[in-house]
Amino acid sequence: MSSFFKERECFTLVRPVVDEKKLQLLDSLDLDQLRPEFVDQVMGFRRRILGKVKPKMFKGKALDGPMYLCLLSSYVQAINNGAVPNI
Repeated sequence: MSSFFKERECFTLVRPVVDEKKLQLLDSLDLDQLRPEFVDQVMGFRRRILGKVKPKMFKGKALDGPMYLCLLSSYVQAINNGAVPNI
């Protein structure tokens, strides 16, 4: 795996909420219901990732959302039809 992920970092985040019951409903909470420290850490983590990630390229062109979806759909269709796509 280290050959695929040559650069690695670890991050710790504070608990998103204090209330255990709210922790079970985390996916349905609004940002203002989360601890401000957690939101700040996640936004910093997001900025760090987006600052380092290079866009996926296909035939010399950066893929946007619809193009990426079309490419993935083609891969799934090929796999479902028994082919092995060259990714």
